[in-house]
Amino acid sequence: MDQILAAAPELQSKRPVGLSKAQAQSRLAQYGLNEIPERHPHPALALLRKFWGPIPWMLEPTSAWVIPTDENLMVARQTRRLLDRRRI
Repeated sequence: MDQILAAAPELQSKRPVGLSKAQAQSRLAQYGLNEIPERHPHPALALLRKFWGPIPWMLEPTSAWVIPTDENLMVARQTRRLLDRRRI
């Protein structure tokens, strides 16, 4: 708070009163609006960022292990083998 009060004379402003309309307009013309431009990342980078982090790091190896060993897939493979044998 002390730093703000110390900077008030440098900014040509009185804390209780603030800037006059002329001062505000001149600063607006000099510095522009008090805003930060919004950045939009490329959609491909946004998608890749979804796979970067601790949760995806845990899910990716787990799904790579579970999918081939999933019981339903094993049953489907066995059923296909049985049907293939009957066709012969």
